[in-house]
Amino acid sequence: MKTIANLLSQQAILHPDHIAIDYQFEKITYKELTKKANQLANYLRSKGVTEETLIPICVGRSVEMIIGILGIIKAGATYIPIDPNHPMERIAYLLAETNANIVITTTQHQHKLKGDIILLDKDWSEINSYGNTAPNIQLSPSNLAYIIFTSGSTGKPKGVMVEHQSLVSYIHAQTNHLQVTPEDRILQFSNFSFDASVEQIFLALLNGARLVLVDEETLADPIQFGLFLQEKKITHLHATPGFLNNVPLINYPHLHRIISAGDTCNKELARKWMNKVHFYNKYGPTEATISVVEYLCSPQEIDNHPSLPLGRALENVQVYILDSNLHALGKNAPGEIYIGGIQVARGYLNQPDLTEKAFITSPFHPGERLYKTGDIGKWLSDGNLEFQGRIDHQVKIRGF
Repeated sequence: MKTIANLLSQQAILHPDHIAIDYQFEKITYKELTKKANQLANYLRSKGVTEETLIPICVGRSVEMIIGILGIIKAGATYIPIDPNHPMERIAYLLAETNANIVITTTQHQHKLKGDIILLDKDWSEINSYGNTAPNIQLSPSNLAYIIFTSGSTGKPKGVMVEHQSLVSYIHAQTNHLQVTPEDRILQFSNFSFDASVEQIFLALLNGARLVLVDEETLADPIQFGLFLQEKKITHLHATPGFLNNVPLINYPHLHRIISAGDTCNKELARKWMNKVHFYNKYGPTEATISVVEYLCSPQEIDNHPSLPLGRALENVQVYILDSNLHALGKNAPGEIYIGGIQVARGYLNQPDLTEKAFITSPFHPGERLYKTGDIGKWLSDGNLEFQGRIDHQVKIRGF
């Protein structure tokens, strides 16, 4: 299996002149993006960065944000996104957890950070002096690609460690399932400190498609957002159901698919969109690489279910409904959702006890690890998964 770094390099060869990133008045091709990412990667290697070096990146929505992420990955390191708008206490906590020597940011946010700070808007005169071919690194599919910290709503934030092979498998599965092509224009909707952004970024950039970034002001205005979808000819929109509820239902001639995730999606929202686009509902925790089941809403099927299904397992994923004794349950029997397969994360950064509790040995297959989600679901008679709630009775689905 290849790594994200390998696959990024392939796209520069296959689609050098395709627009890779489109943000406001700035567009950058795959050839240009790869050159800058390679230069940053070589610069990082000159500073002692090696495989699995943890590098926090604290940058707002921008072309530099994407270059920074790709440069870290191409250097063989592990990127850790930090929202610059987070409280200083959270930023300090994340930096302490990663114990990072190098931090990537911009001039605007450098006062919030410490260590060897690389400024993506100021240090390019030096970075440009480094080679524009990818560094020769010994990166393995089992190396870490990124660490996403959960919200910490039930305690201190937990850093979920995701390997290259997990993300590669997921992007491959989504590419096939959604039939993504180089002609797609994929919106980078989510804040990059959430794992939905990982899907949006790499679903575009590993398929030669266009990644379109949107500014915060446009996101805050539903009318402007609708006009933005039209102007940028967006084909792929992946957002929360709460946000999608407010998107105006006007003519979007290029919009091909909408994906709802991150919270409970109701039938009314599905009905609003499914006769105009392919409308998907999906589910998955951060600990299992973004999403594990997906459902294409069908006018013929939707009324057969009391609530909107979550769907069936994606390629290379095993989803189990188990009782308290880890026995598999049949159809229409509620139980806890457990996830197995290549998408299961390595564990939590610096928290071996919590990792041991949440990532257990599978009773079904030797060597398999299962992630214990804490979510309740059941298999429907047609083989789709239905969400039933949280064990602690919180309805919200985690992982977006």
